[in-house]
Amino acid sequence: MSTVPVVDLRVLSNAIAGRVVLPTDADYDVQRAGFNGMIDRRPAAIIRISSDADAGAAIALARQHDLPLAIRSGGHSAPGHGCCDDGIVIDCRDLQTAAVDPAAGTVRVGSGAAGREGPA
Repeated sequence: MSTVPVVDLRVLSNAIAGRVVLPTDADYDVQRAGFNGMIDRRPAAIIRISSDADAGAAIALARQHDLPLAIRSGGHSAPGHGCCDDGIVIDCRDLQTAAVDPAAGTVRVGSGAAGREGPA
């Protein structure tokens, strides 16, 4: 089983704007749950990122400790690719932005945005 030293998790928590969720946190089971209830993976930490810099810090931590890394966008991966055992999950669900530039004909959507119906 891979482990991340608690001191490194504290350093990461203090260095990012997002949140580090650990197995000892009360909402850990809710945070790690995905779309498919048959997938039951337990990551060492879930990093709820709020920026590219947060993602970079989480990737660096996973590389430093040679840990598995999973990226969760909306959490709807049926085979559970958005979570891993004993590794780091970069959770993008807080990145739910969308911006339309009609003049340029472009749309930029955050990696955690979920599709839904609503007013145009």
